Amino acid sequence: MSVQAEAYFETQTRLTAWTDELEFLGYILCELIDADGLRTRGYRCHQAADLPAIVDIVRLQLKEPNGSLARVMREDELKNLHQLMKKAKQIRNKMAHHSTQDKNGLKTLESTKRSLCDLLEYAIRLAALERGISQVCFTVKLDSKPVLIS
Repeated sequence: MSVQAEAYFETQTRLTAWTDELEFLGYILCELIDADGLRTRGYRCHQAADLPAIVDIVRLQLKEPNGSLARVMREDELKNLHQLMKKAKQIRNKMAHHSTQDKNGLKTLESTKRSLCDLLEYAIRLAALERGISQVCFTVKLDSKPVLIS
């Protein structure tokens, strides 16, 4: 396999995995803060929600002064989440449009993904606690045991 093809497949694999992670965490957060937003956008099966829809739902909730996120997060955290949600679309778009990235570009996107995943997990914990949910159970693979986020 040529070096270009190998780099392309490596980039696509990474971008796809990052998009999947962000969609999964975003889906859980949307379920906690605005499940109706998923239904309104036509997602009868909420797990099928794509990253652009998730980003739109979360960003709308971030604008609500008395919304679910505003009640549990500090102002600086809300601003940071807003900025990172914009960048999440960049990751998804680069994956969807099969863009190859140089190593520095990938490092930047990976750093964005890590920061956003950490902040989404934090927001999930806070939103779940506010609703009295102490554990979020989910199965990563069909043949695996449920994973708990406490």
